[in-house]
Amino acid sequence: MKDTVNLLPREIRRPAAKPGRLVRLAALVVIAAIAVAGWKRWEQYAADREKVRLAGARDAVQAEIAKINAEIAPFRQAAEVQRGEAAALSTLRERAAGRTRFSAVLGEVGRLAPPSLWLSSLESKPSDGDAGQTIDLKGAAYSHENVTAFVSSLERSRLFSNVTLVYAERGAEHGRSAAPAAKEEEKAGGVGFHISARIVRSPLGTRG
Repeated sequence: MKDTVNLLPREIRRPAAKPGRLVRLAALVVIAAIAVAGWKRWEQYAADREKVRLAGARDAVQAEIAKINAEIAPFRQAAEVQRGEAAALSTLRERAAGRTRFSAVLGEVGRLAPPSLWLSSLESKPSDGDAGQTIDLKGAAYSHENVTAFVSSLERSRLFSNVTLVYAERGAEHGRSAAPAAKEEEKAGGVGFHISARIVRSPLGTRG
């Protein structure tokens, strides 16, 4: 039995709302919301899976690189040792090529020194500013002409360059007992001298 009575004419009566339509609309909204949330969740899940895959691939590549490095490490070490040995050998060869045997220097000085001149000191030392060698010759002679002739002979030698007469003074050199006592010039003191020359590489075929 109804509690109310609609007294309006049939022509203007308002039809009663049907609740089923609202329910269906609400259901569609909920379904759409669930679908959107599910899609976003699926995208996040796919992105996470891709990150994991890429990380795995990166780790595999790094592991392969580490394996290759471990395998070639002995070869690298051997190459480094070989390069070091080659550099050391090259340095030794350069030094040997540019080094004059001192016995050859002594022989050349003895060959060039005239009988009227004698040496009291012969010293080899490094040249200033480079890796060459300089020889200092000290001694005495009967006259200045003897010293000048000796300097000229040294300048013509293939073993010496930059020959310099540091000094030549009468009476400057002592120890004349090693020289022949045959001339009055020696009795008067002789001529002491100091000659400096740069030693150059021995000519091809020179033996020390």
